[in-house]
Amino acid sequence: MRHYISFAFLLICFSINAQNNVIKSVSEVDSIFSPKLTGGFYVQERQYQGDLFFNNKFVKSDILLSTGEMLYGELLKYNGYLDEVIWMNHTNYKQFIIDKAYISDFWTKDSLDHPAHFRRINVRDTTISHRDIFVEVVIEGKLSLYIQHQILCIPDEITYSSDGQARYIKTFEPMPLYYIKLPSDKYLKMHKLGRRSFLNLFPEQKKSIYRLVKKNHLNLKSVKGLIGTIDLMNKESIID
Repeated sequence: MRHYISFAFLLICFSINAQNNVIKSVSEVDSIFSPKLTGGFYVQERQYQGDLFFNNKFVKSDILLSTGEMLYGELLKYNGYLDEVIWMNHTNYKQFIIDKAYISDFWTKDSLDHPAHFRRINVRDTTISHRDIFVEVVIEGKLSLYIQHQILCIPDEITYSSDGQARYIKTFEPMPLYYIKLPSDKYLKMHKLGRRSFLNLFPEQKKSIYRLVKKNHLNLKSVKGLIGTIDLMNKESIID
């Protein structure tokens, strides 16, 4: 009888130990295997002038996936011409365009190593269709401000070689767009900075905003002035 009790006790101990090992193994797997990024190969532009990127080098960045999962320390660059996030795979050093729908937010740095937070939002374009774009999150409140760091290709510059052969070189220039999100979740878009452009977005509050800008000596031709104006509009509750 004593032998049966000893054997049963050993079985119970083995079972508990096995369960602990299984739990430990699952925990280790979860910590080792992070979510996989998906996308296609990135083919770099050649022979061009200007800059295609928000940040000129790959920097360690964090990504919030649309699934709610986080990835930390991934090497990213944001391409403003394609409006895509370029990822450097640190295992094979190949560059990929991450599927846009897979990204909710990402945190990176600009070319001067200043931190920047980007988000994927859905807006209407000139064709009245919806599209997803990446924007930098500048202010979030009753009124929110986002900047799309858009880069456009201007007409090709023609140069001639010593033997008279024409060469066409693409030139890229920054052309940022400014999106202001209303409490109704509608987006207002500005193509260029300026007092008139901003005031025209708010016809009903135009006089109140003008007085606010003038009183506080805000220059709406600068991003700093735009940020200051929206901050004050939020504090004064000018927009319901």
